[in-house]
Amino acid sequence: MEFLSIYEEKVPFSVIECRFNVAEWNFHLGINTFISRFENYYDEEQSSLLLTVMAISIWSDNNLNKKGIVMAKYKLQELTDMRDEGKRRVYPKMVTNRTLSRKEFVKMMQNYHRGISESTTEAVLTDVVDMLTDMLSMGYNVNLEGFGTFSLSLAFEDEKPREILNPDDKMTYRKVGVKDINFKASPEFIKDVKRETDRDLERDMGGVKVIRKQLYSKEERIARALEVIEANGFITLSDYAYINNLSRTAASLELKEITADRTSPIDSMGSGSHKVWVKRKE
Repeated sequence: MEFLSIYEEKVPFSVIECRFNVAEWNFHLGINTFISRFENYYDEEQSSLLLTVMAISIWSDNNLNKKGIVMAKYKLQELTDMRDEGKRRVYPKMVTNRTLSRKEFVKMMQNYHRGISESTTEAVLTDVVDMLTDMLSMGYNVNLEGFGTFSLSLAFEDEKPREILNPDDKMTYRKVGVKDINFKASPEFIKDVKRETDRDLERDMGGVKVIRKQLYSKEERIARALEVIEANGFITLSDYAYINNLSRTAASLELKEITADRTSPIDSMGSGSHKVWVKRKE
């Protein structure tokens, strides 16, 4: 196979003249072999360019299917045994290639419809966001058929109790605000994504990943939290996760379960980013 038209004769470097297809080469030659074989033909900058091409091709060989499309991959993770039942549950999780920026997304859309300029696509996206903002703020749910439904989630933004203390309590003078924006994908959208994903979905090998090793029982975790509360008057979500070797998600779920139990010694106070956990009043 002819890699280079300049293999036999040393001539000025030209990318066009380097007629080699690294995707077809299959990398029979290692990088070191490549460097030693061609080091007399290229300077440092030219060698760097060639190695970059090789690196891209190696990545493509490992991550692209035969059509040159990035393949979705998943990994297996072991669930944390929060209830100390001795069971090892495993679930699949997507391996994220990376997060596309708005600019990249617009560029990809333009490649789908070359008759529409990037500026037009950008303007349409901006209008969609602006319209969603207006409609949601007026109390509408917005259903984009074939895509999904947008709606608002609300929450109290004051420190007042959430419980109705007596039958006459109308809970007046409460501060309420937007907590989040919900999105529920349409069945059609899910079906389309599933079809496109499942076709080339493959496992990212490497065994089953254990998210976090359980160092303490639930009772021990509560006791450790109470020690912090006794010292500081409260404990945050981050502190609870840190002292008990839990992820923030696992810590949040456990604290929610603990505070829901009226017999537990820990209760919550505040909301949102200001939420803390304190010793329950007897």
